[in-house]
Amino acid sequence: TTNIRNDLDVDLDLNIDGGDITSSQTTFNLLNTTVTTLNLAGAGTQVNIGSNNGSTNVKNDLNVDGKITVGSSAGATSTIDSADTTFYLANTTAENLYMGGAATVVEIGSTTGTTTINNDLAVDGQATFEQDLQLKGGDLTTNQTTFNLVNAVAETVNFAGAGTTVNIGATTGTTIVK
Repeated sequence: TTNIRNDLDVDLDLNIDGGDITSSQTTFNLLNTTVTTLNLAGAGTQVNIGSNNGSTNVKNDLNVDGKITVGSSAGATSTIDSADTTFYLANTTAENLYMGGAATVVEIGSTTGTTTINNDLAVDGQATFEQDLQLKGGDLTTNQTTFNLVNAVAETVNFAGAGTTVNIGATTGTTIVK
């Protein structure tokens, strides 16, 4: 064992044939002052950073050329791959997905194509649809005592075009047609 008890200044490359660089300090700065480009593990097929708890902070934009897997590789919950035409977010085990909690605008999909919601949809505010809205279920419901349907600018309203029986209102009360 060779101990160096002072700073060590190496003017050229440093070659380490062993497998570890270790430190007895709780904070270790690696190339911390003047390096602007850091190439790490150029031939690495697996790079591990950090322990199984805590956090890893990236203080600039993060560009990933390959896939991003959230969760362990065996039990992945999300996969991001910019080369794919299909993108899965929290696809396998996530039961709750919270997205854009403070967002004032959330846009889903392009202006063409189909957006499918496979479960009940609860809208707490006003919903604006730029295209047609198709309901595959049998009911359009509300928990409000007043419900306005086609209330704004439509001058022609086509309703129940194929209906052989049309029920309006309850069996008691008043139905007003203006």
